[in-house]
Amino acid sequence: MRYNIDEWIDDLIAREGGFVDHPADKGGPTRWGITQAVARQHGYMGQMENLPHSVAALIYKKHY
Repeated sequence: MRYNIDEWIDDLIAREGGFVDHPADKGGPTRWGITQAVARQHGYMGQMENLPHSVAALIYKKHY
């Protein structure tokens, strides 16, 4: 079965889950597998808890 990039990203985001901000995680606040630092590099300045799925998908397409 062949995936297109959008299906691959949707599957990845589903596996990564929602928001995490664990003190032992050096990546800091993360949502959908996107760290706050990467989100900021791509212009997202909102709260990481609110990072939309659609913005995460665009970051995956551009950054990874």
